[in-house]
Amino acid sequence: MDEITPSPTADSYGSCERRTTALQACLDDRYDDIPRIGERLHCQCFIEPLCQCFEAAFAALSSPAAHLLNSNRIPSPQEIIQIYDTLNDIQRASIQLETKIRSLESALKEFRNKQDELQSFAQEHKALLSPARRMLPELWSEIFIHCLPEHSLDYHINRRSAYNGTTRLFTDVSCSDAPLLLTQVCSTWRTIAISTPQLWSNITYTVCRPSAMKIQLRRLETWLARTGAAPLSVVVFRSFFDANNNVLDHPHLTFPDPIPPLNEDQVMNFILAHSHRWRRAEILLPALEAAQVVAPLRGNLPNLEKLAFGLFWDGMTAMGDPHGRLDVFETAPKLQEVCFVENARLQVSLPGSSLTTLSVDAFLSCTDALKTLYYYPNLRNCALNVMLTVSAPPNLEKLIGSSSGGLIRLQLRSLTLSFTGSTDFVYPNFLAYLDIPNITELRIRSHKWFHDQLFAFFTQLPQSALVETLELSSPSLAPVWLRAYLLSPVFRHLRILVVGEGITHHVPFIPNDAGLQSLFTSKGFLPGLEMVQWTCFGQGTEQYDSTVLYDMLRTRLDGGRGLRRFVLTLNRKWGDELSPKRPSFGSDGLASLGLQVEIKTGQY
Repeated sequence: MDEITPSPTADSYGSCERRTTALQACLDDRYDDIPRIGERLHCQCFIEPLCQCFEAAFAALSSPAAHLLNSNRIPSPQEIIQIYDTLNDIQRASIQLETKIRSLESALKEFRNKQDELQSFAQEHKALLSPARRMLPELWSEIFIHCLPEHSLDYHINRRSAYNGTTRLFTDVSCSDAPLLLTQVCSTWRTIAISTPQLWSNITYTVCRPSAMKIQLRRLETWLARTGAAPLSVVVFRSFFDANNNVLDHPHLTFPDPIPPLNEDQVMNFILAHSHRWRRAEILLPALEAAQVVAPLRGNLPNLEKLAFGLFWDGMTAMGDPHGRLDVFETAPKLQEVCFVENARLQVSLPGSSLTTLSVDAFLSCTDALKTLYYYPNLRNCALNVMLTVSAPPNLEKLIGSSSGGLIRLQLRSLTLSFTGSTDFVYPNFLAYLDIPNITELRIRSHKWFHDQLFAFFTQLPQSALVETLELSSPSLAPVWLRAYLLSPVFRHLRILVVGEGITHHVPFIPNDAGLQSLFTSKGFLPGLEMVQWTCFGQGTEQYDSTVLYDMLRTRLDGGRGLRRFVLTLNRKWGDELSPKRPSFGSDGLASLGLQVEIKTGQY
């Protein structure tokens, strides 16, 4: 059989020309191989003619023994010769087809390689037009700063509590997190990242194995060298180890190497040596070692503005004050915000003149809480947890003097008081000592509500006090009491009202749905109210349906008042069935009036 030579038709030729022209126009004749690809397309575009030729060859092919097919008859000697000749012809044709197939595959592979080269070439040039190339390095630096992982003591405390044996308990620098991750993308990013001091100004340290101490020190030295003169933010989180190197927080976790005392930890000492650059510090230490560890900080905190400090005791040591008060932070002239976490109580002295924000997580006695407020009269924001006990009422006349009328006059703008306990013996005495004429945000949380004492406290607030944010959270707060409080003149400019938040314990409750309805059915009541966040307790919550809630809110809006957000949480005790229907609102009626509504259901 003669070799079949393809002859491209006019259509195939025109198609090849169009493809070549399109490729040439795409890159504006910048790629030298495009003309050769066009020639290749011209001379080898023979798929359709080839198929047509072989279809004709197969159509002309006839069997020399068609009458013997599908039968058991034996071919004659002449038919046997003809069959062999036909098989030879088929074999030659098959070889020719295989040759053409390989030629086509080779051409197709070459075309695809050229196409990949063209696409790669085009992609490289498209990258030149990317807006990212025109961004200033300063903008990249700002973006990189927002890529930093969370850097706070709360994060590491929660991480320790959630430890499951698979995550890293001990903090270490990770190449999978910023800023080290940013240095591995490209040379430009690496240059920008290294030249951005703020990326390297966050330092977190928990504990270092002695065998890795030198490596950690070199890494930390390099890290600090990149900070330039930028202020530092330091988180030091040290778990407590017993004599067998067991982490007391996790009795089944053992540290492999012997852990040296904190005062012999070279990495810790290196971090403390740079305390003059600290702007923010969050520290959690074992109580028995804290005084000795932080001693080098005395007089060496000229730039410290924010401090979170915590102490914790092991199970064998009672909570107390084994080493006296820590006064190292008292010499920090710029210290303004302090948060005592874990079991840090009154063992730490603070600068009384500059301190403006104080938060204490641990429970304080009434006397200690009042002393705290008295020692720091310039506080603007304060949050305290007060333990109500059966001890005698505090006698602070010697402390505050008789000239003040027995009141601690404070400059507070925001005060959060969380009471725990079940006695009312000292409750009124605590509140009776407070004089807060400048208060604008007041939050009171208590499991047991003492109406008479609270009513007297609200009544004694001066007329000049204009409270804009009020939270009253208790499952035993009766609606009639709430309304009596809100009628006080100090709440006439109230903008944000929160009722029932922050109470998670299973305690007796009083249904408060009636109090919610009174907010919206009384004309002229709290005219400046912009946000209501209400947590309902008890079975009365099932009375709320979409129609009732919609009518209540619409009544408020029809009065021309500025309510903008309403959050309702329908709470039940565990074991009580929730209402089968959760109230919901369409977005047309209330949203068109500018009111954002959110309905939640939960249990406590």
